Amino acid sequence: KVNKLIEQNLFGELGVIVCTDDTLGDLVIRNAQHIIHFSLPKIWTTFTQRFAASFDYYKDFVCNKSNLGRPKSLIFVDAGNKETMPRIIDFMRFRCSANIPEHILKIAEKNRILREENRETQTVKFCENLLLFGKCYSQYTCKYRHTFTKFDRSHENVPTAGEIKFLILSTHTPTHYTVRLLEHRPHKGMPWHKIPRANEYFYLQRRLEQHFENVKDHSIVHAPKFGDLCVVDDRDDGDDESVFKRCEIVAINKNKSVELLLIDTNKRLHGISCMDLLQMPQYLKLFPRQAFELRIAGVAPQDFDVNWSSSSKKTVAQWVASAGCVQGEIELTVMNCIWVRSMKIIEKLQSISYEISPVDIKDKIIKYEFGVVEENAIKMLRKMAQRTGILNNNPNLLKPEILTTLRQSQERGRGRGKVFSQSSTDSINSSKHSVPVNQSYEAKLTVEEFSNSSGGTSTVEECWETLYRDTFYEVEIGEFYSPTNFYVVLANKLKGFRSLRRLIEKFTNKSTNLIPLSEVAVGRVCLAKVECSTEEETPRYERAKIMNIDETTVTIFLADYGSKMKVSVSDLMEIPEKFKKRFPFQAIFCKMVGVRPTNESGQWTDIENEAVYDILCEVGHDLFLHIAGSPNISEDVLKCNSYDVVLFDKSMMRNLNAFIVEENHAKFHPDTVNLIDVNVDYNRLGSEEENWDNYEFDDDDEYDDNEVKSSTQPNNLQAICSDESDTEWDVQISEEEARELLNLPKQPISRPENSQSTPPLPVPKEVETATTQSSVQIQKPFQLAQKAKVPYVIWSQTLQMVTMYISAADVSDYSLKVASRFVHLSFIKNNVRFEAVWNLNACVEPQFTRHEIRGLNIVVRLKKSLSAILWPRLVQSREKNQFITKKVDSNDDSDDVDENIRRGYNSNNNFVPSSSLSDNEEEFDDIDTSDVDLA
Repeated sequence: KVNKLIEQNLFGELGVIVCTDDTLGDLVIRNAQHIIHFSLPKIWTTFTQRFAASFDYYKDFVCNKSNLGRPKSLIFVDAGNKETMPRIIDFMRFRCSANIPEHILKIAEKNRILREENRETQTVKFCENLLLFGKCYSQYTCKYRHTFTKFDRSHENVPTAGEIKFLILSTHTPTHYTVRLLEHRPHKGMPWHKIPRANEYFYLQRRLEQHFENVKDHSIVHAPKFGDLCVVDDRDDGDDESVFKRCEIVAINKNKSVELLLIDTNKRLHGISCMDLLQMPQYLKLFPRQAFELRIAGVAPQDFDVNWSSSSKKTVAQWVASAGCVQGEIELTVMNCIWVRSMKIIEKLQSISYEISPVDIKDKIIKYEFGVVEENAIKMLRKMAQRTGILNNNPNLLKPEILTTLRQSQERGRGRGKVFSQSSTDSINSSKHSVPVNQSYEAKLTVEEFSNSSGGTSTVEECWETLYRDTFYEVEIGEFYSPTNFYVVLANKLKGFRSLRRLIEKFTNKSTNLIPLSEVAVGRVCLAKVECSTEEETPRYERAKIMNIDETTVTIFLADYGSKMKVSVSDLMEIPEKFKKRFPFQAIFCKMVGVRPTNESGQWTDIENEAVYDILCEVGHDLFLHIAGSPNISEDVLKCNSYDVVLFDKSMMRNLNAFIVEENHAKFHPDTVNLIDVNVDYNRLGSEEENWDNYEFDDDDEYDDNEVKSSTQPNNLQAICSDESDTEWDVQISEEEARELLNLPKQPISRPENSQSTPPLPVPKEVETATTQSSVQIQKPFQLAQKAKVPYVIWSQTLQMVTMYISAADVSDYSLKVASRFVHLSFIKNNVRFEAVWNLNACVEPQFTRHEIRGLNIVVRLKKSLSAILWPRLVQSREKNQFITKKVDSNDDSDDVDENIRRGYNSNNNFVPSSSLSDNEEEFDDIDTSDVDLA
């Protein structure tokens, strides 16, 4: 009956039919001009069937010349409909090219996110097509997620910008890996920061086993929730021993089973019963995650295939199998997954502290045609993450710590008197320490660079002394409050500081130069009049910074000592720019790393402070400092540099951080105790002198400023004959007196018959004084007596190895020390001591050294740091040495390059002794080194 009424309706007449989706298929409606969707079906196919009612209208619309108007469709959509509303909006935008209002697009996006969040609790993975290509062609029928949710925000300890170094744990695809982060730096040119507790996975496993070995500590998780951290037994089938692993609940199924993610290996476990979940102690929850996902951005499978080929997976897995350390530049971080622009395998040359990256996995994948460049995916993912609001704002993994508030102590004289002392500075200035170890250009970090990189504002009005990572410095205590709150000054900068003090003294001696401070404000740098020790007659002016202002007095911080004191406002003067900028403020804030107070309150007692200070005073001028962490900058008005340090005495054998714990003056801090263990390479403890070109002063003042630019390396006689005062000296020194002052023998000593030639010790020829110039000429050359004979050595080389054959007949024991640039050997033969030190022509890797007694020789095999380079000689000296001979039949021809490389290394690039290293020699594996000191 209804169909008859429809047939009687003439074309062009408006008739209204109200029906449901169930009856629409039975009605003969083919020329509907307007379709009003009062509600939306749950199935998209049902929605598209409604438009079949306009099929005949479209046909007639084309043939009929009368203007009947375009067919229209009006859709009523519930704003809270999370299922159908986003899809309708997408259909209208991409299929109908409709102009959708902005507020409706925001509502659709919100509903889409809410829908995916509901699916997240069911462990719906993110669509792999979106990750690879940035789009999914079957988005509305795909069973995976296509939108980020609030659950996809990365943890705070995951880096979001900069560069990272990591260790590959497993390879899933050529662009998808599970890694363990090792180091991170926020920007290029900044020093690398070690990820906290990155290499303590086995320590974590021991703690887990120790805690859960007692069955009484097994507490079941009664009400598991999504995202909870717990512990599960992950033993393999057939194993009797339990293997406890930390895990996170990522899904709760309807049958009450859960799906887990092992946060230290990135492994997923499915169908785990809730009864198998154990509660995790709080201190284990705070331990950082040890495994993260990593993907290479901008690469898709060849021919834009959905899956990677098996050959590409196998080949790339072989490339990274032997990679010890890999470096990448972060592009995006979301879902606890890090996307990197490139992935370079790093090879570190230990002997010269330099890293090279010969292999870039991304470029190699494209070069071998395993993949193609695809940049749309990473752009789409970034935009999606920005719309969702899950990108972390902080780009740095390691935030600069806030400098500990200075103790409101008015104590004066502790430590500062030593810096003021003329005798102490003289003794320090004559020292040639401040020794950098493994220093590189990337390790330098100035105040301005660090402030800019960490989001802070850098100041151009002041400059604080900056230290380097992995470096030893000789220092003096400036001011000491506690083991984690004290100031030091560099020993090799004290002479320049004394010159600066003399310039300030000459400047302030003129009353016309003393201009009262115009604006007394917190943070202003000025010249402050301070009381001196009893040795001096009048007060002097020091560089200071205003910390606090009272009614009539101000609290200042002496920027060159680390002391705080109160002075009158009238004692503050304007400071010239040259005194404020050209020479850095010398106070360096330090904290002894790895130690904490013995009491539970966490506060250092006066007894502990005095005891630690007495230990540092006993060391005196021979106090050395090693930077154990990244530099920090205070966020208060002080703006000085802060460092976590390890202190040593002069011998570098006594670690003072560990020593105060042994003396029961402190306890080890569990979070930073691993930083105390510092390895010292004694062969690389060079000297670092001060560069006076960095501290130039203007020439527009009347006082003399040449003292600051003078050389800081006077010869021995100049150091003896010169004086800081203005007293004129007339020095006449004879040859005999010069020898006595230089601790030289009075008569030349002839060289032993079987000894290595030793060049004579250089003696200064001229001594310049204030009024006269006298020269000391030593006519006869002399040589130091040698107490041991020099053994003969025959050496040979390949492209990777250097072999030394030291003549040692009837010798059964010897002492051998090998470093990156020298070999030291000593032994006793027929009650005669033989000893020699060979300064090698190039660097070697000491850890790969092999040595043994073979026949009448001691054979030492050294691995070159730079392969495929032949040495022109064994030692650095170009002079002919009668005790060193090169083996004539040495296998060092360029024709044997490929063969030597093949024999010298295995597929994993590990050291393998080869029979090609010498003639008719068999390989050696078991060598007794119990009586050999090999460094």
